[in-house]
Amino acid sequence: MLREAIGLWFAPASRHARRLGYAAEAIAIEARQRRCRKQWAPHIEQCHQSVRAAVARCAKRDLVVVLGSGPLFDIPLAGLADGFSQVVLVDIFHSRAARRRAGGRPNLSLLEHDLLGLDRSDDLGQAAANLSVWRGLLGQPDLVISANLLTQLPLLPLDASTHGEDRHGSWADAVMRAHLADLASGPGVGCLISEWRRRWYDRTGAEIDRERPIDRLDLPAPQRSWNWTIAPPGELPRGESLILDVGAYHLGGPLSPAAE
Repeated sequence: MLREAIGLWFAPASRHARRLGYAAEAIAIEARQRRCRKQWAPHIEQCHQSVRAAVARCAKRDLVVVLGSGPLFDIPLAGLADGFSQVVLVDIFHSRAARRRAGGRPNLSLLEHDLLGLDRSDDLGQAAANLSVWRGLLGQPDLVISANLLTQLPLLPLDASTHGEDRHGSWADAVMRAHLADLASGPGVGCLISEWRRRWYDRTGAEIDRERPIDRLDLPAPQRSWNWTIAPPGELPRGESLILDVGAYHLGGPLSPAAE
């Protein structure tokens, strides 16, 4: 906890990213990955394989954009930098650790950008419409990656608002649908990695709860699926644990000749 507190204190985060909790959340995720490195390793490898499969679908490889790039554990960054002319990492906050992982590559750049536009307006009603604004800033990508972002998009803004009870309601669904529409409408191949089910277990290993956060969304069958032990026993209060069922989806974009 002390390491996290110090990391947050010195984090290169905007006031907006701190106010909404994005900086604290990113540093907490990095800390959990250090604690759960072994349990997270299969998930990270599946994410890397899913991104590589999406790359194989790209007809051109000029620009790849990673939305909500985060700590970059789940992104095969070296392969993207070697395979594309330009790589842009988009997030509201880029931690020092993420900046180190991304550093030293002349064709890789970081864009600090709130996908929901809440740094420009506190109006949650406009957030869904802002989810494609980044395209006007970056031009036409050949590949767009959204890894472990979809279900997280509504959470912190709702927690900071008076509508926290809407985590599974109409506004959260509208934001997630707008993100999917942005990925699917192109230009560019859309690579989506997201959990579709969450399962909680008590200290004895008995399932105590489950939820399906994207049930109301229209998604194709995943190209691949796997389990992610995101919080092994000991990570949650009372000895509980959490497992996510994750899928990788291909949305929009032309197939490359090799992938057809």
